[in-house]
Amino acid sequence: MKSLFAEFGSPQAVAAAYNGGEDSLRRWIAWARSNEVDRLVSEMVMRETKDYVFKVVKFHTAYRERSIRTRSGKRERTICPTANE
Repeated sequence: MKSLFAEFGSPQAVAAAYNGGEDSLRRWIAWARSNEVDRLVSEMVMRETKDYVFKVVKFHTAYRERSIRTRSGKRERTICPTANE
């Protein structure tokens, strides 16, 4: 994963390379003619990879929002937050 981040940069691109293959991602980047993530995702021809990227980003965002809580000015990490929090 570290090498994928070094080459591609964004979490969306890394997820696409991990799921669809690095060569496929390089091809999509060439087709997109842009470094913008939204443009890149629109060029992905593998439906499974496109869905995977959306799911990874959605769950990563949800995890970050729920795993770090601010209480009394201190950051607190919760390992397994409950749905009621």
